[in-house]
Amino acid sequence: MKSFTTFTTAYDEIEDRISVTGTCQTGDTVQVWLNLRLMQRVLPHIIEWLKKSDRTGGGQADQIHGFKQQSARDALPVQPPVMPAGNTEKWLVRTLDLNWDAKQIDLVFKGGEADQAATIALPLLAARQWLNIVSDLYKVADWPLTVWPDWIAETTAAPAISDIVRH
Repeated sequence: MKSFTTFTTAYDEIEDRISVTGTCQTGDTVQVWLNLRLMQRVLPHIIEWLKKSDRTGGGQADQIHGFKQQSARDALPVQPPVMPAGNTEKWLVRTLDLNWDAKQIDLVFKGGEADQAATIALPLLAARQWLNIVSDLYKVADWPLTVWPDWIAETTAAPAISDIVRH
């Protein structure tokens, strides 16, 4: 299985899909495609993990999560995007497995072939940052926003960011 060390998450208007293009530890570049249906099924689990892992309780938990989301957005450095090249492996994600503990969630992308698997490890801060990026891309794509809790939906970028990379 390939493991992304850096990656860019972007929306492709022609494909009407989100792509994650990553550089692997081996130096290879892989681009995986995520459709709306898969994202709608996976995002609630990632959001729920974040809420439980961050242990923000009490009557003002949503406000505290909102502050943390905004802080994560502010801490996201702008990096040059990872771009697919001519030899980039590309495939549609058929399943997305989530493995987590209290400090990190791993996204395991799987395609239709046995050798199509890649993973991204996201600690808490990086998970918040990635959710902000995906939320922005949902707005760019004009996808339904019902999956997003207010504490993420309200931390919008000004303008929407289409390409962000995490190292």
